Amino acid sequence: MCTQQHGIILIMIKHYSAAATLTVEQAAAILGIGRGTAYEAIRSGKLPSIRLARRLLVPTNALAQLLGSSVESLAANVEALRAKTPEALAPASTGRQ
Repeated sequence: MCTQQHGIILIMIKHYSAAATLTVEQAAAILGIGRGTAYEAIRSGKLPSIRLARRLLVPTNALAQLLGSSVESLAANVEALRAKTPEALAPASTGRQ
């Protein structure tokens, strides 16, 4: 991995460690499950979520508790996962410019 990519990944990790929520896709990538499985886990109540307007989000603290870790530990796991598949954890687009 080149130095520039590594720097971008570190910036994204700092962003996520400070983020209060993750998209369902980001949470799925952290959990190592598919998007559909994540939505099913939300529907069944196994994965905590909140709805803001039309967006369904997973609270970072709730995900960390579900995994039995701290938010800081979760951020470290995100870093390791992002090094393998950076596109899976790219910041969510709002669709607006």
